[in-house]
Amino acid sequence: MIAGTLFGRNEPRIVRIDQYRVDFPPEGHLMIAMHRDAPGTIGRVGTILGSRQINIAGMHVGRTEPGGRAVMALAVDSDIPADVLQEIRTVAGMEDPKVVHLF
Repeated sequence: MIAGTLFGRNEPRIVRIDQYRVDFPPEGHLMIAMHRDAPGTIGRVGTILGSRQINIAGMHVGRTEPGGRAVMALAVDSDIPADVLQEIRTVAGMEDPKVVHLF
């Protein structure tokens, strides 16, 4: 389930993915991934993207409790190629990240 809202007259935002609260604009190149909320998980994903010159433009993490499952929404400046996404899948705790393009 995805829920959104409109702030003002022209600021759409995604505010919920399943039971997780998030807050990000529905635009551009995004990676959405369920993961285990553990130290280093987000850092490893960022390191993989940075090593491939893929810049993170924004990020939001929604969780219901520390150390449980969480959702990561990453906005990036360019597409994430399939081989990079496959490498991200190997990060401990990641659960099938998906790339979404909203233009």
